Amino acid sequence: PMNTFYFHLSTFILYIIQFILMFFIFLKIMNVSWRNDLNPYFAMFAASWYALHTAHAETVNYIISRSDMLSTLAVILSFFLYLYSGFAKRTYLYILPAAIGIFVKETAAMFPFILFAYQYIFEHPRSRKGFFTVKRFRSAFIRTLPAMVVSVCLIFFVLSKISKNWDPGDLSRYSYLITQPFVIFHYVGTWFFPFSLSADTDWRALDHIYDDRCIAGLIFISVLIYIAIKTISKKETAMIGFGIIWFFIALLPTSSLMPFAEVMNDHRIFFPNVGLVMAVVWPFVYLIYKNKKRIEKSTLLKNGIPVLACMILFMHAYGTHQRNKVWKDDETLWKDVTVKSPENGRGLMNYGLSQMKLGKYDIALDYFQRALVFNPYYSYLHVNIAIVKAVFNQDVEAEEHFKKALDYGPKYPDCYYYYANWLHNKGRVAEAKTYLQTALSLSPQHPAANALLRTIESEQPGTVKSTVDIAEVQVKTAPSADNYINLSLEYYRARRFDDCIEACKEALKIKPDYAIAYNNICSAYNEMGKYDSAIIACTKAIQLDPNFTVAKNNLAQAKQKAGK
Repeated sequence: PMNTFYFHLSTFILYIIQFILMFFIFLKIMNVSWRNDLNPYFAMFAASWYALHTAHAETVNYIISRSDMLSTLAVILSFFLYLYSGFAKRTYLYILPAAIGIFVKETAAMFPFILFAYQYIFEHPRSRKGFFTVKRFRSAFIRTLPAMVVSVCLIFFVLSKISKNWDPGDLSRYSYLITQPFVIFHYVGTWFFPFSLSADTDWRALDHIYDDRCIAGLIFISVLIYIAIKTISKKETAMIGFGIIWFFIALLPTSSLMPFAEVMNDHRIFFPNVGLVMAVVWPFVYLIYKNKKRIEKSTLLKNGIPVLACMILFMHAYGTHQRNKVWKDDETLWKDVTVKSPENGRGLMNYGLSQMKLGKYDIALDYFQRALVFNPYYSYLHVNIAIVKAVFNQDVEAEEHFKKALDYGPKYPDCYYYYANWLHNKGRVAEAKTYLQTALSLSPQHPAANALLRTIESEQPGTVKSTVDIAEVQVKTAPSADNYINLSLEYYRARRFDDCIEACKEALKIKPDYAIAYNNICSAYNEMGKYDSAIIACTKAIQLDPNFTVAKNNLAQAKQKAGK
């Protein structure tokens, strides 16, 4: 397995940098709103609440959400440079980090619109003619126009490079849009009560705008917009409105501009929550400043407010620690998804994959079939069912599912590759080559498809390599624990039991706690009639994995044959 330590270490370091920059940004805006000696403490609390927030474990742990982290950091850095560097402001150098961030994730293109809101709210003197004036709007627009031009040009360039085969989902824009008000309601609720976090939710799009959830969401959004309008016109409360505006602008790409397959994902709130924490913290700071004399006279309030702040941070730190346990590995993560989102076919499938990786094919197949109830047309699900069926030597059913995968996912090269791999193992080389060529026409750089095609072309005409030969080549090419286990299975099927045991021992050198290796050793010893050695091996397998059903069956067989 790949070592992800340095990946996570770099992620953590970048997160710390973002936390520091956010502290200075919050401090600056607080000082503009209401200068006070306590502002550094409140800015530190706001940045800490964001940094420790339990929901952000979804983004920081999720490898593919690295883009959310980097693009958010890019926007934060641009905003920091604008606020604190006169040189960067004069030379427009502050635009550069956000511009780079667009190449990481398109949401960074929202920076100039957030900057426009800041310009409009904070950088223009309050006029007796009113807060909402054309002159004020024009001035803010002109100042942020360079950033807007750069962002718009880059976003069109990035979008033009998206593969034509990429499919964000089959939801209609209407269904997606009418669901988002309630999703936004949920996102804000998650800030206060992050109890139902799931790496992959089973939320469904709403059918009509009259749904109670849509109406509740629209009312909630209306209330937030009303609060934003009322608060931005007053200097002392402007930070509340600015935070709400940041929240909505940052959510815009995933809530309105493009319908995705998933109507909501908890990792999407990482960027918007920078604004939300401002909108949540500043009302309390405002009340504290308004009632400063009363608080100083009350021992309960004077001591209780810092204690409450510490309790909030502690609870989120504890919650984050618990979520980190869930994110420990594939098995714990997807098991949590099956509990939190029991109608999510992809979550059920991914938990099945974690079991298949452990050699628990019966459990894997059970979860795949449960997933099929919710996602009957999911091409990758049919591929995985086909692979397990092939393991059980149910070739007719395996091929049926491979063909269904092609029917439901004709644009996905993996569907063609896995079917071709199965055909090749069955000696149907000409068919395999045809499907590989289709896979490569969809994805010319597909590494596995290219490797298999090279293997086929290197074979002598009229002959087909055995599955043992193929497994041996794979081990030489990539000597991983999994490949050695695959080789041991091929040796076992070929009744080369000594070689099977040696392959398992090689796997154990790489991965000493590999229960499947000990189970395969046990199976080989059983076939050789060496039952005492089989008992030792399967006992070790069960010690490593007490729920390993196959190992328990093999152990029972060994004990029965040994008369124990």
